[in-house]
Amino acid sequence: MTSDSSGQKDRNFKLESFFSLNLDLLCIADLEGYFIKLNKSWENILGYSVKELQKKIFLEFVHPDDMESTLNAMKALGENKPVINFINRYRCKDNTYKYIEWRSQPYEGMIYAAARDITDKIQKQIIIEEQEENFRTFFETIDDLIFVTTEQGMIINTNRAVTEKLGYSAQ
Repeated sequence: MTSDSSGQKDRNFKLESFFSLNLDLLCIADLEGYFIKLNKSWENILGYSVKELQKKIFLEFVHPDDMESTLNAMKALGENKPVINFINRYRCKDNTYKYIEWRSQPYEGMIYAAARDITDKIQKQIIIEEQEENFRTFFETIDDLIFVTTEQGMIINTNRAVTEKLGYSAQ
């Protein structure tokens, strides 16, 4: 019996080591959505201590606009289906939100999940989309004639002013 006890202690030590060394968010939750076990990265990324999060339901932290998709992901997990590359926003302790990308797997009534903060990536993507929209608006509303051509002189795009002033169609 001593070897069983020492074997369990060794498994627990390995699990704790894995949880404490990982830079990503790791958690184990039940199918109702209550956190059972979390690693220290939760404190670093969202600002809550592990103790503050344990025994809480993770839906308390989900952005209201992401609630429906999160509930759908929970339903899939309840049907014993993995949920991969799922993104939602989690409220930080300072009441800001972070975009979190999840990879979750149900097993024996529990959800095992690894997640990553992708807020910077999403914010950069939003900035690029806004810049592209600003450029498109400028391109289409400027009164000058703008032609975009290949090196061989083939026209591949024009702005609205070309169509209005010269009467050519876009095709």
